[in-house]
Amino acid sequence: MEQRFNNALKRLAESEQAFCIFKEETQERFCTQEQKLKIAEQQIAELTAKYNEAVARFNAAAEMVNALSERIAALEANYDPTIIN
Repeated sequence: MEQRFNNALKRLAESEQAFCIFKEETQERFCTQEQKLKIAEQQIAELTAKYNEAVARFNAAAEMVNALSERIAALEANYDPTIIN
């Protein structure tokens, strides 16, 4: 009976040790994933800033094209080919 108790106690100690190892490994993985997540969030923020800058430049270019189109349309509307010989 005492041997069974000692064996059970030994298995319990081994289980507790295995659980502690598992807990430490899990904590390490969690910290690693947390660091990766922070890096990914920083990269997303940087990409968002670059995207917003590109959108602003695109919008400015589109506005310039529209303004030039309006000027060309105005020139075409007032074009008189008889002036030029």
